[in-house]
Amino acid sequence: MVSSLVMSNTTFSNITYTNSTTPSGKTVTIIETHTLDNLFSIIIYLVSERTVFLNNTITHKEIKIDFKIINYPFTNQSSRLALITQVDTPFAISSEHNTYDEAQG
Repeated sequence: MVSSLVMSNTTFSNITYTNSTTPSGKTVTIIETHTLDNLFSIIIYLVSERTVFLNNTITHKEIKIDFKIINYPFTNQSSRLALITQVDTPFAISSEHNTYDEAQG
């Protein structure tokens, strides 16, 4: 590992909430935030019913999360970027490894 950044030590802008309507008339709630330097963005998509959005099928039991990393300051030209995520919650959860699209083949 050449360099790392702990996201919990990073300052993010205010969270924005918007709604988008799909061509089929369904509503997608979009929650977005980014670092103050716009290096990292996190975008979460939520729906209340099965919806096709951005070429993905999302159900009310799923969320779509996009992590955008733009102009990362690599310390050397042969470096590669990896993103490790961890979610902490006080609730008991079970992780599913197949999305709706994957379950449908």
